[in-house]
Amino acid sequence: MDKSKFRINARSESVFGILSIVLNVVALLFFLTGILLLVFYKSTSALMVGSLELLSIILTIIALIFSLVGESRKESFHVTSHIGFGCSLVLLIIHITVVVRSF
Repeated sequence: MDKSKFRINARSESVFGILSIVLNVVALLFFLTGILLLVFYKSTSALMVGSLELLSIILTIIALIFSLVGESRKESFHVTSHIGFGCSLVLLIIHITVVVRSF
């Protein structure tokens, strides 16, 4: 049975939205890895934890840009872009809170 017969339209989910979600998950994993290293391994250098946090912030900003690009595309659905945008905003708020509270 051919699925293309039953499609209402030719649009699909935005690739940029999917990339945004994937980058947010990777950024969250780096952030949690830094937190776990800081909590469980007292001998861990602050440079390593700071590097993981910085990498996580950069990935979150890239994910935010990808979700905004996915929102602007007319030929695709925007559900994954909405999810990626929301996750990026939540992660950015968490990162800003951690950076501000650390000083």
